[in-house]
Amino acid sequence: LHEYSTDHEDFGRLGWREWAAIKSDALNHPLMPQALREVGLRRVEDLTPALAAAGHNHQRYDLFETAPDGEFRFSTLENDDGRNGLAAYGILSFIVETGTARRARPLHQDLGRRIDANLVLLEQFLKDPERLAQEVAVVEAARREPLPLFIPTNVFWGNVGGKVGRYKVIERATGRTLEVPNPNVMTDVVVKASVPTPEAYAIDPAASAVFAPLLERSGIAFTRLQEPRRLRCEGATLARVELERDEVYHRHGGRQIVRRQTAAKVELPAGTLLVPLDGPFARRAIQLLEPNLLYGVYARPEFRTHVAADGRVPVRRVLVKP
Repeated sequence: LHEYSTDHEDFGRLGWREWAAIKSDALNHPLMPQALREVGLRRVEDLTPALAAAGHNHQRYDLFETAPDGEFRFSTLENDDGRNGLAAYGILSFIVETGTARRARPLHQDLGRRIDANLVLLEQFLKDPERLAQEVAVVEAARREPLPLFIPTNVFWGNVGGKVGRYKVIERATGRTLEVPNPNVMTDVVVKASVPTPEAYAIDPAASAVFAPLLERSGIAFTRLQEPRRLRCEGATLARVELERDEVYHRHGGRQIVRRQTAAKVELPAGTLLVPLDGPFARRAIQLLEPNLLYGVYARPEFRTHVAADGRVPVRRVLVKP
């Protein structure tokens, strides 16, 4: 649960304020089972009538760059987003953003409205036991769904075909709702790159001190090799980490630019951590360990220090069952 500003400067200079009193969205990364994504989105869409009846404008959570013709998109698709991180454990997860007038004086004069909007929204998740049971059944089925053949590593919102979208605003002077046309409303999921799904990941012994606690905290099972083992693996090298914001594709910093290496049989030394992808939290393991993800652990200094001088990352993709 978060809050956003309904009276930000970008709309204010145009004489507008945000139309929505509350926004929400569900898990959306394509690594997650499609049925889970679909039932989450249906829940979000079905919130609108109940909130409207209670006097609260609701819409799917969106972000924007510069009004009136900058990029508008739905909530981030990245694998390191909170919703998608939770969803990897096989659950439905949502983000809820309540609008507040941050420039209003006195502050928080809309607190009662914000509380009511959240209560109405949350009550919708509990009031229909039959629907809740159906959603639980979808969740349980999704947990048994096998991993996809390929892992999407670079995913973003786009506008396929150059459609002209519209978004709603409220005109401050009149209180009227306006629909603003914009060709940069991004509503199409675009997968830019994918890699084959491995059977497991192998973590160098020298990096186990930082990776083992991460896996333990995440509930991900692993074993530690007691003796060397030869396995067919694929390595990767880290070219760079882009910490600055990408103004071309409107993406936040922390992008890891990685190059895949040719697969080969290698001898993994004793002490190597093996993380098989046959457990209940395999998707979470992928989120944390897949070296080819655009957003991954090497944006963090404690993991980046374990990258070798030649750029080799300490996690290998194991291509046969260990």
